[in-house]
Amino acid sequence: MKRAMVRLEAAAAGDPQAADALAAALEVAETIHKMPFEVNIWQAQNIWNDLLRRSDTNYWTDEWKEGFKKLGETMNIKVDQLVIEEGVSAF
Repeated sequence: MKRAMVRLEAAAAGDPQAADALAAALEVAETIHKMPFEVNIWQAQNIWNDLLRRSDTNYWTDEWKEGFKKLGETMNIKVDQLVIEEGVSAF
């Protein structure tokens, strides 16, 4: 999961393959989520959070926002409770 998130982080910096990296990270997260035991993915969760905080979500396409939000939810991040700044929700 961490490797997938590192790839996503690199791709999100302007790589045209960013959508592919997001899809791959989501696939890994969904696989981990289905495992019959708990997997510690705190490093991947931190990368997800860093991407959210560093990026200007106003410029994200709706498709990217939807995929990124789904990735966070799949990694057990309470996406709907996140705020970027006081009074402004992340999504």
